[in-house]
Amino acid sequence: MVSQEVRLIAAALLAAIPLRAAGSQEPLSGFWFVLLSGSLLGVILLIREYRQYQAG
Repeated sequence: MVSQEVRLIAAALLAAIPLRAAGSQEPLSGFWFVLLSGSLLGVILLIREYRQYQAG
């Protein structure tokens, strides 16, 4: 079983890595939108994991 702290760190990385990669892409390109969409999903996961961490 993975601890909540590790899950929280993994969710933060899933949000931050695509966002950083989007910064090196041409704005409003197709791949830029894909990276930002991935980052948005990571942020949603991060918020969910953080709420579970606070409740636990």
